[in-house]
Amino acid sequence: MNRTLVERVRCLLSQSQLPRSFWSEALNTIVHVLNLTPCVHLEFDVPNKMWSDNEISYDHLRVFGCKAFVHISKDERSKLDAKTRPCVFIGYGQDELGYRFYDPVQKKLVRSRDAMFMEDHTIQDIEKTDVIEFQYSDNLIDLDPVPLTHFPTQVEDEAHDDQHDISDVETPTQVEMDDDIHEQSHYEEAMGDENKMKWVDAMQDEMKSLHENHSFELIKLPKRKIALKNMWVYKVKQEEHTSQPCYKARLVVKGFS
Repeated sequence: MNRTLVERVRCLLSQSQLPRSFWSEALNTIVHVLNLTPCVHLEFDVPNKMWSDNEISYDHLRVFGCKAFVHISKDERSKLDAKTRPCVFIGYGQDELGYRFYDPVQKKLVRSRDAMFMEDHTIQDIEKTDVIEFQYSDNLIDLDPVPLTHFPTQVEDEAHDDQHDISDVETPTQVEMDDDIHEQSHYEEAMGDENKMKWVDAMQDEMKSLHENHSFELIKLPKRKIALKNMWVYKVKQEEHTSQPCYKARLVVKGFS
């Protein structure tokens, strides 16, 4: 059994790209998952269910070592500070509810129930983040800040307005974009696309926007209630004043279950 645990710890640390110093967190996570797994010696019953006599839920399980944006409480930040911090998920609470995170910037342990998980990302993605931009940008917190487009301030003569109406004209840049860039219809397709990271950035922007605007609250699903599913909608837009395509992602609720 000890050898099995050591092998699993090694696999978790390798997959998450975390250093060996996190071996105890990896071990605790493995034990937590094993206690939720049917056991042969218990006639395929679940250890936690036998000990507590409660129904087992797997909804809280997350990918060990993944990136997460953890909510910062009001008493820990000023009005101009970001409301979330990038952390690494390192396990589950023992006596308390919630999750355990490691803050690689402040190098400390963080416990929280309120977090957004990016399970396709690891600590390597956090280390590439522009920390200063993340901490001091309020409404738009970008991992890779998008340059702002500056519009001309000169007022054109109204008599020539019709000469500048190019909404119906397809420029060569737009033609090239339509040929080379394809909008994705679902998450799996976006994650398999050659522009995967652009779609990931777009989804991160959407999640941070929802979080900043307090558009949702994580709660335990009431009994006899069914949660509506959600889905990602992807769109590529061509801005008028730049040749770069703009990747957009929106998280929407399905009107059916």
